[in-house]
Amino acid sequence: MLLPVSNPEKRKISVLAEINQKRKMRVIAVTKRTHFIITFVVLAIAILQVLLLAGIIGPGLIKKDVTAVEPDTPLIHAPVQSSLPVEENSYYQDHIIVDPATNRDAEITGICGPPSGSVPLHALTHDNGVMGNGMLFASYHQELLPESKTVIQAFDLYSKQPKWSYEISPSFRGHVGALSETTVYVISENVDTSIYALDQKSGEMSWLAYVPGHIADFVIAPGYDHIYVAATNGVISTIGLADGKTSTLCHRAGEKISKLVLTGDYLFVEADEYYLYSIPQGKLVWERPKKRHSYSNTAIYGNRLLITDETGLTCTSFLKGAEGWQTVLSPERGTYPIAVGREQVYTGLKGGKLMAFGIETGQQTWEKIIPEADEFDALAVFGDSLFAIASTKGSRLREDSKLFAIDLKTDKIYWQLEGCETIPSVYADLGLFNFYDHRNICIGIFGPGTIEKSARLDSLQEHFEYIELAFYRGTQYWPELGKIIETVLDKYQDAKVFRAGNWEDEPGYFKVAPVLLEFLGKIYRHQGQTEKAMRCFQRMVNEYGKEKYFIGDSDRAQVIFLAGGEGLSLQVETLRDYVKDYEAAIAAAHAMAAGEYGQEVRFDWAPPEYEPYAMIALAHLRLTLEAMEAPLSRWEAEYTKLYNGMSDKDWAALVVQELAGIMQKNGKIEQAIALYNLLRTEYSEAFVSLGEGFFENPAYSACQSLIGIYTEQNRPAAEIDVIKKDMEKIDAFMSTATEGWWDPDQMY
Repeated sequence: MLLPVSNPEKRKISVLAEINQKRKMRVIAVTKRTHFIITFVVLAIAILQVLLLAGIIGPGLIKKDVTAVEPDTPLIHAPVQSSLPVEENSYYQDHIIVDPATNRDAEITGICGPPSGSVPLHALTHDNGVMGNGMLFASYHQELLPESKTVIQAFDLYSKQPKWSYEISPSFRGHVGALSETTVYVISENVDTSIYALDQKSGEMSWLAYVPGHIADFVIAPGYDHIYVAATNGVISTIGLADGKTSTLCHRAGEKISKLVLTGDYLFVEADEYYLYSIPQGKLVWERPKKRHSYSNTAIYGNRLLITDETGLTCTSFLKGAEGWQTVLSPERGTYPIAVGREQVYTGLKGGKLMAFGIETGQQTWEKIIPEADEFDALAVFGDSLFAIASTKGSRLREDSKLFAIDLKTDKIYWQLEGCETIPSVYADLGLFNFYDHRNICIGIFGPGTIEKSARLDSLQEHFEYIELAFYRGTQYWPELGKIIETVLDKYQDAKVFRAGNWEDEPGYFKVAPVLLEFLGKIYRHQGQTEKAMRCFQRMVNEYGKEKYFIGDSDRAQVIFLAGGEGLSLQVETLRDYVKDYEAAIAAAHAMAAGEYGQEVRFDWAPPEYEPYAMIALAHLRLTLEAMEAPLSRWEAEYTKLYNGMSDKDWAALVVQELAGIMQKNGKIEQAIALYNLLRTEYSEAFVSLGEGFFENPAYSACQSLIGIYTEQNRPAAEIDVIKKDMEKIDAFMSTATEGWWDPDQMY
């Protein structure tokens, strides 16, 4: 099989990375403006920090009340009433009691989380969240010029509607830390750490406190009206709940604090050693050595401190620090997670083995092996549920992490969640989970029941959000999902849904039909119904060709698709990978590149920013030739046909360049030389932008390749000098065309 690599010794060329000629000067202008903005912003941030420290201004730069947002720019979405038959959700009203109890203090009984096959009652593509008092408080972060920001949003668990939003800017990264009876506490890190106290009902800032360095852990002591904050520099601070005044409780100089646990009148500290302090005095009760260079985990249950490290599991007296019992978990050194509940301490070993020991006796009381699990990363016990986070498939990737929910009464796994790598927080019998859905990090609230019985689907927006989430969670949800999509498409062919912002951070609506047709077509072809799939993709082209639709994280568009281009691309993919009709796939790829969508682009935040559909067609052509194990002559013929049929010389030059690299890689040096010379003579002024400040001129690259070949062939110096003079001309042209931003040493 041929390996289509072009000029690996000189540079990494991405033929799917460039914008077309009409966007070149716009990119140059944006580059210059960006450099100016960055300089300005650095100065502005410095001034802002001085003003913040002086107390002249507050850092909550923008606070939005949802009720004040204009109808055409909703904060999350503008619900449209659905005529679809849905079952009204009474779960929240029946099971959530709005009272001062927080998710941290809630008493959990019975099984938490949903049965197998259910999807979230409520889901957001936010970074993190905390539930309590009938509310969900969630955050997401935006990396935008001129400054990044963290947005805190409050949602009513009854209606799932946003109540208020608070923006923190500039912010390196912010998240919801904890809740008290009336306040939500937000941690925002930049150079140092800011802690915001926001009123739960209104979102108004009550106070702002500063802590030097970055925070390692954070606990609330309501009985003492304080927050205890541990910084990575070894300082433990107290912050008043009422006024935000800060004082130092103690300083473990030179130590890295990793964990705080508050129980009764004591504060347990895990640093380079273990410590117990009485509060509020901050008096050291005891300290206990910690095994050096060993990963340890701790838990507290009543008057027992449980520790796992590489030596095994140890139980000590919490108030005295004296050892009670110890057991070896495995002859191998390892990291063992720990959780306590039901008078038991639970841990997990490599090979998917879970174990439980009586806290008072140290005797093993339970064991379960989960063959799918490689190694356990975290455990938690809520009521009769044991939640276990494990790596699977021999991988440590986030998407290969899985949560197993085990009913400890029946010893059965009653639910699993893929892409989940953190232990949930639980409020009443609802579980709040962070998980990865193959595109984004999401937070989801799960509770007993299935989506049909428990979720509110009373708007097109909510149908769309459910469909999108369920589609990416896995093919096991697709049979039922296909029927739902068919129903929604019949009702809402021209209706629009909302994405909270496009790449310029502006709100955006788009027609829901193109993306639903894409989902439905993929479901059909997965089921072997390729004719139905092709009809869906053709509808994208015929009925919605110029419509754009978005996907993205945190409800903000990251990729902008054109329905016509995507429909054509999906047809080529289906012909190649499902129908296995390679000739038809090649013909469709040529038609795609030469047609009206060939010069249109797909936009992506991540490089390459602009991906013309002609270049996507080239990628399809390459994959198809590889799949059919085509001979080199076929590669040459198809690539030649492709670039001769393209109207834009910039894009055509990239096809020529890739073909030249293929010929050179496969030992056809004379054909490669001819193609490089073609670039040097016919495409000398063809160039593309690979993002701000980066450009690729295929003719310049061709000259470099020719010099390398001619040098190996010991050609006369005069021939090489001619090529070098051409490079000088191209260099001068590029400097002028890009207004000085051209740098041949920074080509991709």
